[in-house]
Amino acid sequence: MRGAVAELTLPVAFADVRAASLRFSLDLGPQPALLARRLDLGGLELELAILGHSHQVIARAGGEPILRETVACLPVGGDAMPPIARRSAGGLAYAFRSWVEHLDTGELRRRAAALRGGMGAEVRGVVGCFPGTPDALTALTCRPLRTGAAWETVHLYPQTGELVRTVASLERA
Repeated sequence: MRGAVAELTLPVAFADVRAASLRFSLDLGPQPALLARRLDLGGLELELAILGHSHQVIARAGGEPILRETVACLPVGGDAMPPIARRSAGGLAYAFRSWVEHLDTGELRRRAAALRGGMGAEVRGVVGCFPGTPDALTALTCRPLRTGAAWETVHLYPQTGELVRTVASLERA
């Protein structure tokens, strides 16, 4: 663990995927995680999970799940990745944004190295690196907000030069 970010080489090989393969769901049940970390943020608990095919964030209040954000290459279910999504969840307002950046090899490597290098003590999260493909990784980080929590994910696909970034928050309205 580096600072407050857990890093792990994942126990699976990187599978060639691309940004267009990702689907989005707020209702999918818990998925099997390769790496997960639970964080208590004062009444709101987040579980940050790296899946074999992307990520899932499960938000709980009072021990009960109120939201399951899944961005993954799903065999069934889910919708195309929206640039923006909003929902009310457990009396909290959820907001989501996503976008894709196209990077040259050098910039993609710099971004991967920065993510593997840690993100500062105030950031909590997980970084999963794929064996044999050091620039292919998934990172999830979160930070508490005065009235909830915010999280960000980065998915690097070196074979297509794509970086998929999502930013989400769950706050009292």
